[in-house]
Formats: sequence, structure tokens, C-alpha cells
Amino acid sequence: MSSIALSYVINLLARREYSEFELRNKMQEKAFSEPEIDEVITHCQQKNWQNDKRFAENYLHYRSQRGYGENRIRQELKHLKGVPSAIITEVFAECDINWSELAFVVLRKNFLIT
Repeated sequence: MSSIALSYVINLLARREYSEFELRNKMQEKAFSEPEIDEVITHCQQKNWQNDKRFAENYLHYRSQRGYGENRIRQELKHLKGVPSAIITEVFAECDINWSELAFVVLRKNFLIT
């Protein structure tokens, strides 16, 4: 495993969580080889430095706090962040967000309804 590739990924993960899909894309942009990418990502997952479930939980919390709804967050996780559907389903099943209440809060905020 290349120390340059590992250092690059550690530097990324030190700043914020990334999905496996995002890390792969970032490493491909830097022209790391596929075997090297696989090895570094596997190493990071074994050390629990990268975890798609943890990423999805954090992303769900962050985006819901910004007023985004369940369907929008699901689509972003699946299509933009590349999180597997099984993990998305599990994370949403475990969350305790009241989506109706969140929608009402956003409606009140955006349209000044009291």
C-alpha cells in the first residue's frame, strides 16, 4: 500500500466523513491505481476510519437540520454519495425524526406562518 495514497485519504477523513464512493472518486481524480484504491479503502474500513453507515447517519442528521425532507436525503445518499440502499434503509429505520413536524417547521419558517 502506498504511503502517499494512505496519507491522502487520512488527510481527507481528518476533515470530515466521506462515503466509500466519494473516497474512490477522489482517489481516481488523483490517478491512484484501482488495486491501490481498494487496498487503502479496505484498510481504512478495517480501522473503522471510514464507515458508510456512520457517514449516512451524520449526513441524515445534518441535512434534516437544514430542513431537507426524507425523500430528498434518500436520493442524495443514493445518487450523489453512493451509499448502498440497504444502509440507507437501515439508517432511516433507526432515525427518530418526525418528518411531518420538520415539514411544518420549514413551512412556518419560509412562509412566516404562526
